[in-house]
Amino acid sequence: MKNRLVGRWERVKGLWYLGVGAVMTAATASLGKQRFVDAFTSEGFANAPVPQMAILLFLATIALIFLWIKATSGEYQMLRDHFSEFVPSLPKSSHFIVIMLAIIFGLLAYFSDTLVVYSAIFACHSLFTIWGIWVRDSRIRVVLQTARSKASPKDERRKSWIAIETYYFRRPQLPLTVGVLFFSFVALTMGLSAELLDKQPITTWLLSAGYVVMVLNIAASEVIYRVWRRKRDRDLQEEYD
Repeated sequence: MKNRLVGRWERVKGLWYLGVGAVMTAATASLGKQRFVDAFTSEGFANAPVPQMAILLFLATIALIFLWIKATSGEYQMLRDHFSEFVPSLPKSSHFIVIMLAIIFGLLAYFSDTLVVYSAIFACHSLFTIWGIWVRDSRIRVVLQTARSKASPKDERRKSWIAIETYYFRRPQLPLTVGVLFFSFVALTMGLSAELLDKQPITTWLLSAGYVVMVLNIAASEVIYRVWRRKRDRDLQEEYD
């Protein structure tokens, strides 16, 4: 039974890597637009700093993809290490979630030079993440309850379960995602305003500010998550991040 459960986690993990591979292929193909080259031509410098900020957002998106791979892989391993015999069958929606995330990340990489489209997709990604957190937390609560009811009172893993519970339920992950959603809408509003006004230098200022908001939005949320994961790993006395 244990091997079957581990096999389920391995299949999802493998599908995740497959999806990310497709994302990276799509991201590389997007460079066919000569985005980097165009940003440093005379025309690119004439429109500065918008083309250069688009490249920065592209690089932030690629970094986000790799960080998600690392974090997701670590959490899969953590759950397997501490709840292998208590993990229920994975919901069918798991494969759907992985595929949708791969598609969303690919679109983000491709449209990183179009602020309105990028911020709109990122807002959808945040909504998708909120739903994913709800699904994940409902499953993990069941796993924790099952583990505590079936495990021996002297089971040494009980301390680690507290650390895992703290990471998932006592860190404001949902409010953080709502904050990311809010700033995505701020960037979207700036991008739409620039499109509607279509006046220099206001357009350049609005687009530049929108790109800054999105880059900081991504960076700040990842830094916060990294702090939470490092604290979790210290409590577990293991390295998953």
